Amino acid sequence: MNSPGTSSAPIPSRAPANTSRKPEPEPSAPARGRAPATLHLELAKKLDGLPKDLGVALMGLGVVGVVIPGPIPLGASFILMGAVFLWPRFVARFGGWLASRLPGMLRVLTDFVDHLQSDLKRRYPGSVRA
Repeated sequence: MNSPGTSSAPIPSRAPANTSRKPEPEPSAPARGRAPATLHLELAKKLDGLPKDLGVALMGLGVVGVVIPGPIPLGASFILMGAVFLWPRFVARFGGWLASRLPGMLRVLTDFVDHLQSDLKRRYPGSVRA
């Protein structure tokens, strides 16, 4: 005998998941046709075309951030960015490790540098080397 408020009807099972969907691409698959192994070389080439004054300004901002940590937080990150702008060969040399571990981050950085280059070309013609 059933207690009040309960029924002996079977509990309906959940509908099967839709299996006709296309499988998601693997996270390691290159986006937009670029292989992860060449992303760092492409980024280094684009960084080499940017003005070196930008790297010097970033390094100076980083030094101020390290000496006076209040107004400019994360001064060391500005020093690192300035070093990358001044010496893009480091990206070409050590970026392969980064491309194999974090290809998405390298794509974001490459897109950022593309945007920065186009902005500099528009605002200051002749400031970016081809």
